[in-house]
Amino acid sequence: MQLSGVGCRHLFMNITPYLLWNTLKGLGVTRLSRVDLCFDDFTGNFNTDYAITAYNDRAFLTGKGGRNQVIDLRRPAIAGVLQGDTVYIGKRTSQIYWRIYDKALEQKIDGVSWYRSEVELKKVTVDLLSDVDAFFAGICDYSASLLSGHIENLRKLPRHERQKMKNLLPCLELLGRIKRVRRQFGKIASEVLDIFDGDTGAVFGLLASDEAIDKFNLGEYQRSLKQGGVIFSHSRQKQRLYGVN
Repeated sequence: MQLSGVGCRHLFMNITPYLLWNTLKGLGVTRLSRVDLCFDDFTGNFNTDYAITAYNDRAFLTGKGGRNQVIDLRRPAIAGVLQGDTVYIGKRTSQIYWRIYDKALEQKIDGVSWYRSEVELKKVTVDLLSDVDAFFAGICDYSASLLSGHIENLRKLPRHERQKMKNLLPCLELLGRIKRVRRQFGKIASEVLDIFDGDTGAVFGLLASDEAIDKFNLGEYQRSLKQGGVIFSHSRQKQRLYGVN
């Protein structure tokens, strides 16, 4: 069985990792073929430069001795404008594979600092689920520094700021999804607003899901179009839509 990131989000809305661990242990499951874990930083302290420094300090080693895995830094730019900022540690085939990147830049969200450290673990014990934070911290010195630094930063914040920090991830994820939708539907939404003289209800009424249309009684716009209750006037400049009484 394989669960995507979205699938895991829905799963852990209804069950804790610890309860899932108990369930899997009861079914005789002892190992997981792959688990992806991530840490989100909104302070800018744990950015890609921090990851590079940690790599040079051998903080990604998982045991005593040994050699550093390969590092791959990617910072593509167009006309001097950075398009991405990512550090890869290891290879896709490695048992432990890190990706540290500027999530805000990837999502094209301006004005915020958002860096994500993702680690792909292969053939790991199911006991990881019994205490995910402890397992993450134990991967290497780099991962341990992320959690210890995060805890230290939280202690310095007043209670209301800690709550804002807790809410920031779902808020930014929602904003990222909205931006993707805007890129896909922004043009038609602008046309609908122009045609209906800025009536935002028309945008929702014509572009929302059937469930949302029914829930908020927005079906009048579709009914009007289906019944020919509008007149299109074409010109060279733009297209206007006038209601018919």
